[in-house]
Amino acid sequence: MDHWFELRTIAAVARLGSVSAASRELQLHRATVQRHVDLMEESLGVRLFLRHARGYTATAAARNLAHVAERAQLEIEKIAWTEQNDQALVAGRVTITATSLIAQAFMPLLASRLPRLPGLSLRCLTGLGFAALEKGDVDIALRIGQKPEIPEYVVQSLGEVRFGLFGSPGYVALHGHPTDMSDFEGHIFAAPPADGPRVGPYAWMLDNIPERHLRLRSDDAQVLESVVLKGHALGPLPTHVAERAGMVAVIVEPGLWSAPIWVVTHRDAHRLARIQACLETIKAAVKDTDSMVDVPVEPIR
Repeated sequence: MDHWFELRTIAAVARLGSVSAASRELQLHRATVQRHVDLMEESLGVRLFLRHARGYTATAAARNLAHVAERAQLEIEKIAWTEQNDQALVAGRVTITATSLIAQAFMPLLASRLPRLPGLSLRCLTGLGFAALEKGDVDIALRIGQKPEIPEYVVQSLGEVRFGLFGSPGYVALHGHPTDMSDFEGHIFAAPPADGPRVGPYAWMLDNIPERHLRLRSDDAQVLESVVLKGHALGPLPTHVAERAGMVAVIVEPGLWSAPIWVVTHRDAHRLARIQACLETIKAAVKDTDSMVDVPVEPIR
């Protein structure tokens, strides 16, 4: 708003009826108040006040401007009050973005807190980038891979997700159990597209497995996971998923096949109570591995 300060001055003069009274209330010099009045009249091309010996009488235009200024001030105060109370109370909506793998692990944990926090609501969106965090469309981003290096972000480590290359018992019984990279002939692998995310086992597969074997492709980790679990191909799985499903390890190289996971917030919103409540739940779940066995995150060694 180009003339917010001048607009506040017009409202004060219109309400109080004199430049002197407005200058005292606004803690401005009398000449500054007069300059604001002259500037607004010149800018709008209308007379805002009738000057006389007893003070200033507002015209209809000045009264209308004063009404606009008062409404704007009320809205500003309402926003400030809401934000201040949000910092004191866990209330409002928290929007989280994550990959489908991470979302499936953490959203049930966050949802379990909702009965104890009746003012809180959650929304999860997969596949959004950091631009959504920058614009305020997202409050928390959970990301696997390289640490974000953006000064405006608060980036916290949660640990790492560990992967292996697995096949189902049925697949291995039908197609054999490859023992090393020279034994891949005749096997089908599920992998991301060539321009997909280069994280952990995905990068290793794209760099080491010949293209002719990468016959099932998807940019969605859940699609790749389902194909491997159902026995249609070999492919990468988080180790906790593979162990639970009784999968057969084909190649396991922990040094290569682990990826750090980060929880990221914007520093301007990081301290809000609703966001802190979610962050505390996420971090507590990672630490409490005995009771939260479905969280695919382990401490970085």
